Amino acid sequence: MKRRHVILLAGLVSAGAIAALGDRTPGNAVVTPADRGRTASRSSHEPGRSQVESASRDVAEGKEQAVLEINQRVTSLIEGRRPTTGGIFDSQTWVPPPSPPPPPEKPTAPPLPFVYLGKLQQQGTWMVFLGRGSDTFVVKPNDRIEDVYQVDAISPPTMTLKYLPLGESQSLTIE
Repeated sequence: MKRRHVILLAGLVSAGAIAALGDRTPGNAVVTPADRGRTASRSSHEPGRSQVESASRDVAEGKEQAVLEINQRVTSLIEGRRPTTGGIFDSQTWVPPPSPPPPPEKPTAPPLPFVYLGKLQQQGTWMVFLGRGSDTFVVKPNDRIEDVYQVDAISPPTMTLKYLPLGESQSLTIE
């Protein structure tokens, strides 16, 4: 066995011993800050009973505070909110926010459901015959058709109807 192998084997054994017999204190223990108000002479020689009790109380309060912070984060994640810490390492995105949806289009009147059947001028007033399916309507100016359309004007070759729900005017060719 070469000298290099012996050194490597000794290093391996010592690393195993350190791992097996090393420090057993938990790594997630809460460290409380030292109280700056105490004198160094008393705390360095012999701690009193009240110092031990206050230190254990401080540790318990620190653990309670840590648990409260964790509970707040878990609650915010469950509710779908992102916990905001305000730290410099929070995730950021450079993607611009989506643009707002376009405003809805203004509603328009449906196409005229009438078919021109004929017209008649009687005593200077025009009367127009309109058909829709099996129904026939005889209308003159200012007449209403089923409270949906109103005849605004009849002046051949066009007739103007107003769609009452939207107040929009439409034209129908009458020839």
